Amino acid sequence: LQRYIAKYPHQFNPEFSSWAPDVNTNSKVMKIFLDEYFRQLLLSGEFAERYLSVYEHMNPEFMRGGHRLDYTGETTPVLNEIIRVAKEQGFPLKELAVVTGKDPDFGGHPIREQATGLGVVVSGLRLAKVLLPKKVEDKSLTFAVQGFGNVGFHSAKEASLQGYKVSVVTEYKPSTGEFIVLKNLNGIEVNRLKDYLNKGYEIDLYHEEGLQIQSYRSESDAIKDLFNSPVDIFVTAAFGEKLTTQTAQYIPNDGKTRIFVEGGNGPTASNVNVTNLARNKHFYIMPDIIGNGLGVYGSYREYRLNFQQAPGTAIDSQKERQLMIEKMEQVVDENLLLWQQIGVNNVSLREVAIANAVAKIIEEPITEARMESFYGN
Repeated sequence: LQRYIAKYPHQFNPEFSSWAPDVNTNSKVMKIFLDEYFRQLLLSGEFAERYLSVYEHMNPEFMRGGHRLDYTGETTPVLNEIIRVAKEQGFPLKELAVVTGKDPDFGGHPIREQATGLGVVVSGLRLAKVLLPKKVEDKSLTFAVQGFGNVGFHSAKEASLQGYKVSVVTEYKPSTGEFIVLKNLNGIEVNRLKDYLNKGYEIDLYHEEGLQIQSYRSESDAIKDLFNSPVDIFVTAAFGEKLTTQTAQYIPNDGKTRIFVEGGNGPTASNVNVTNLARNKHFYIMPDIIGNGLGVYGSYREYRLNFQQAPGTAIDSQKERQLMIEKMEQVVDENLLLWQQIGVNNVSLREVAIANAVAKIIEEPITEARMESFYGN
């Protein structure tokens, strides 16, 4: 990462683009990114006057690039000094906006880390209000989470915070190549599970009262177990295509309504006939274009705040959280209304969302006729 930034420094400019976090990145990675980015800005002379003190504190050999530190993400000398000066002088540091997903002390947003998972649950519940209103009202909805990384954990945590049971968690076990399915009809203790895994313990050795654990060599078998679990909302927060023409056959045809929220990107294969799943199996998909969109909006909020206020400025996390929830609900409800007007079994919510986005760009309202022009009958 450092070598790439050093070789192509002019590719990074917050006026034109901002790099956002994804799988296997965290705030430490973003600190390393920023440290090298600011070092390149200083070497180019752009910050020479504004951050003269940085030169005074840095090892000259390091500043010339002759000596590379073995970073762990804890030691970021250039970034630390620049942040110190910016805080001292109290001015915005727009260059921080070149990347998002930062620690709040370094210009990050307090809700960014959990934003995607928060949006997954908000969008899933808004869809459930249309399809399963009584279960939403009496808090009897149950969740399953496929993948227990950042998005999966925060989705499960948010569902639990809102009073719903997370009955199933599935996760891949790299050491053995197995797919582990945890089930607890009383609700899995999400925070306890996360703390356990953070200590480096294997997921299939986890224990809590009422928990059942099953391991599979085949991911397809694990998905079959997942889809046949007594759950209302399935959150997929894992790699790749999880809903395929093969795994779609595992969805029970028992008349019960189920919701599939795409927390990851592209979990539904393009050849899956999702409208047939809705008609025949009452299986409805909240697409990634909406479902995991709050992560993107969280990055946008972080980006804008970097232009508007000095790093270290206090941010009201509750206010930001409520703002993001309201934004998500607005987007979801708008698309759900269009979807209901056209017919929930006639077109997928993904098609509606894409068509609605295009309509906004070309400034023409979305209608059934417009949908037909996009997708045919």
